[in-house]
Amino acid sequence: MIKTYHFSPNTPVLRDIAINTQRVVALDSAQSLPCIVFCASVLESFINESFEYRRYLGSGARSCYTVREYAFEMHRMVAERERLQDKYFYALKLFFDNEDFKSQSVFESFKILVEVRNAIVHNKPEVMVTDGAASKPNIDLKSYPKFIRQLKSKRIISEVDGTTSWIDLLQSEEVAAWSVKTMNDMIQLFMSALDDGEYKECFTRYY
Repeated sequence: MIKTYHFSPNTPVLRDIAINTQRVVALDSAQSLPCIVFCASVLESFINESFEYRRYLGSGARSCYTVREYAFEMHRMVAERERLQDKYFYALKLFFDNEDFKSQSVFESFKILVEVRNAIVHNKPEVMVTDGAASKPNIDLKSYPKFIRQLKSKRIISEVDGTTSWIDLLQSEEVAAWSVKTMNDMIQLFMSALDDGEYKECFTRYY
């Protein structure tokens, strides 16, 4: 029996949800938290679906050594649930044929976004300690998670007053906008690494 395969990526739908979540942050700042989580999830969905396009290419494009190697290896990485950062590092290194992308601000923001997503999803107890008779905690900037310091250095977070939880500091329009920009920029970075041709056209059709 001849089997016919059909594939339509789910990532564009998830991306629209992430963008719509950003739009409501102006009315409810707490929505920046699901926006962060969704943006990182979109990037995971994007890279996880990326190898499947090869199946639907013409015979010439499908036999391209780089695309074939990528499809087999990414299929393995997805099946074995390797880290999101490792999947993108492999993909970008293969298609760019160098590691220059590591110094680009978008790749740095991507790594921060994943760390923030992980901190939210795998939240651990946050204990604030006061000295003596102080009624409010006074947390040194160095005591906050590294990603808070990184976001402050990028001016995504403006003020860290030492009395606010890191999860509250993430609840802003600026953080939500940064998350969506990082999501879109990473998708474009991946696509910019691809040679013109059938495989790249699979992505430009949706992104």
